[in-house]
Amino acid sequence: MSNLINYVRDNQNNIADSQFNEVDALVLSWLSYYNYVDYLNNKGLLIKEIAGERKLSDREMYKDAFLPKKSSRLFKEIQKSSRFSSLELSSFCNVFDIDKIEQFSAITIKIKEDLFYISFRGTDPSFLGWEEDFRLAYLESTNSQKEGVSYLQREMDKYPKAEFILGGHSKGGNTAIYAGSNMSREDQKRIRQIYCFDGPGFPISFFESEGFLNIKDKIEKIIPPSSFVGILFNNFYPYRIVKSNTFLFLQHNPFCFAIKNDGFVNRKKRTLFSRRSQFVMNGFVSSMTKEERKKYIDIIFAALNKLKINDFNSLFYSLPVQIFHLFRIYLKVEKNDRKFFDRKTRVLISLFFKRQVKQKKEA
Repeated sequence: MSNLINYVRDNQNNIADSQFNEVDALVLSWLSYYNYVDYLNNKGLLIKEIAGERKLSDREMYKDAFLPKKSSRLFKEIQKSSRFSSLELSSFCNVFDIDKIEQFSAITIKIKEDLFYISFRGTDPSFLGWEEDFRLAYLESTNSQKEGVSYLQREMDKYPKAEFILGGHSKGGNTAIYAGSNMSREDQKRIRQIYCFDGPGFPISFFESEGFLNIKDKIEKIIPPSSFVGILFNNFYPYRIVKSNTFLFLQHNPFCFAIKNDGFVNRKKRTLFSRRSQFVMNGFVSSMTKEERKKYIDIIFAALNKLKINDFNSLFYSLPVQIFHLFRIYLKVEKNDRKFFDRKTRVLISLFFKRQVKQKKEA
């Protein structure tokens, strides 16, 4: 069995001449995680030509990627690959707006004259990116989702005779589904497929919308057995479970998805961890009103934003020190807010232990 980097290295068939597959979709989804500069805003550039145009260091180019070192290795293999290196990238869009609480990136990839792949970025390591994700718990739509609709519409208008494949990992997959569901009926006919790699779900009302119902059969959602992110909120459409070569939360990392030939290795069911996580997190969300969810999330990110760091990578690298700082911040939280936060956190802990006891009885 192979992995994503090995697949790119070993599959040298020209992508325009051979059948596009689900692993190709994941590779192209990853291209939105990289930072490009102005040379990709308005003109197209072949992937193999980027080295000559690049103005960013490796650190700048890969700093927002999920797993920067593996992402760097993957991009270097893509640049050498006869399957991917002649694909054209264009229309790179990158929005990071603190006031709007919006973290969005997307890029358009030309596979051939009449077929384009729109790749939406997942969450970067910033507190801002994660805060926007958490807002899915109480908003009907986020700013990134709306930005995704605008971006897709611009690209579809730019190439009126072309077909499109949409995709993304994590939040990017969620954005792809949302954008596709908000196109006109005529434009939806031009969408060939939507790939969502372990992306979170939506409010129940979303699944009742005409736009979603028109396009739901084109959605291919892929999750690992221990999916945590991919089972959050509501998921009223089928998903496939694929083997991962790691465990628990780390399975959100698609570099560990097992690949055989030109597809992922399927699994029949999710792990106990994933099922328990879904029960606990969705039960916790449903136990609160929308106003309470907002308040709980606001308290968390108000505390994080008072730290002298601004992303989760820095938090984990200095965790003991940051826990101390967070505790000091917690003690300064207004008394009623602290009581509210403590009460809701006890509900979360209670749900976890209730599920654990129930599963022991069932076993």
